[in-house]
Amino acid sequence: MIGAIRHMTVVQVLGLLAVLAAGKFAWDRFQPGGPAVIKDPVYAEMHVDMVIQGRTLEQVVFVKTASYGECEKDRNQLQQLFGKVSVPMTVKSADCTRQLTPRQLALFDDLPTNVTYLSMSRGARVEREIRMIVWGVSVAESNLLCDGMVRSYEGKHQGKVACIRALES
Repeated sequence: MIGAIRHMTVVQVLGLLAVLAAGKFAWDRFQPGGPAVIKDPVYAEMHVDMVIQGRTLEQVVFVKTASYGECEKDRNQLQQLFGKVSVPMTVKSADCTRQLTPRQLALFDDLPTNVTYLSMSRGARVEREIRMIVWGVSVAESNLLCDGMVRSYEGKHQGKVACIRALES
C-alpha cells in the first residue's frame, strides 16, 4: 500500500510541478516589476481542489502583492491558467485581502505547520513572496511534494526557495 501511495504521489507530483512551474512563470510575466519594498501588502489567496484517485487534495497558494490592482489582475489571470491545466483542478476561491489569519501569516514567517510547505522569497523586483501548501496529504507526501517543487524552481527564481518542514509529532 505504501509503495502504491508513493508511486501515485510521484506521478502526481510531476503533473503538479508542471502546473506550478507554469503558474510561477505566468505570475512573474504578469508583474510590472513593482516597488523595491512592499510596505502595505495585499495577499492573493487561492484554494484549488485536485481529485487524485479518489482523494481530494487542496492546494492553497498565498502571494504577497503590492496593491489591490496588482492582486486582482494577476489573480484573474492565474484562475484562467489553473482552469487550463491537464490535471483536473477546481478553483474553489481566489481572493485579495489585506488581512490574513494569524495561522496564514505565520507561513510568511516560515513557521512550521502540520505539513511541509513551499516558501519562495522575493529576489528580483518582479518576484513576490509566495507560499504553497497542500492539505489532505501525509507529512511524508508533503515532504515529497515540496522537495519536487524546490527542484522545479532551481534556476527559475532569484529569491530563496525552500521547504518549511512539518512540526514533529
